[in-house]
Amino acid sequence: MKKYKYLLFDNDGTLMDFKKNEEYALEIAYKLSGAHNEVPYSENVLRLYSEINDLWWKKLERKECTREELMLGRFNDFLIALGVKNVEPEFLSDNYPKCLANGAFLYDGAKELMEELSKVYDIYIITNGIGFVQKSRIEKCEYLPYIKGTFISEEVGAVKPEKEYFDAVLKEINASNDDCLIIGDSLTADIKGGINALIDTVWFNPLKSANKTDVTPTYIAENYTDIIKLLL
Repeated sequence: MKKYKYLLFDNDGTLMDFKKNEEYALEIAYKLSGAHNEVPYSENVLRLYSEINDLWWKKLERKECTREELMLGRFNDFLIALGVKNVEPEFLSDNYPKCLANGAFLYDGAKELMEELSKVYDIYIITNGIGFVQKSRIEKCEYLPYIKGTFISEEVGAVKPEKEYFDAVLKEINASNDDCLIIGDSLTADIKGGINALIDTVWFNPLKSANKTDVTPTYIAENYTDIIKLLL
């Protein structure tokens, strides 16, 4: 395997348990909005929001919407799908991110993984998301002492998988694409982004999902042990 100097780690779905963060934030914002009075909060409500949210983020990756359109559009679609009539999507659009910013739930072993890898590599976080939300969550994370910096799409001015996003990262850390390795769970954002920027990739695939895309990672890891074996 090639020798790398820099590890570019995706955050949500790779190190941080975004589903747990999402559940925590949505329940609070949903009940604050009063939507709970029309359609009681439940696992089905969470599942519906998660599906709609994922569709909107995929649209953003494909440049089919702006970040502002995503922020409001996902909650507009969500409330329509639920049949909730007396809540404005703007309320959820404003308050959900504030609730999300308070959640920093890591997967078991994420801190230990970063601690071990930081002894050999410089580690950076690469993430699509809202600036203040991601900053707040990352600053609360136990892995914070082991990373050199964070690149949030809203602040970079481009999103994964755009080449411009990764070009900005490489320029900031003064690295070549050959020096870097991207590690992430999203084929369409992390792995495709690596291909666009000519950076090697590790597809983190703990669910052992089938790859139904035309995107081919350099390596595949099904757990943190696989990553350790690959890199140390």
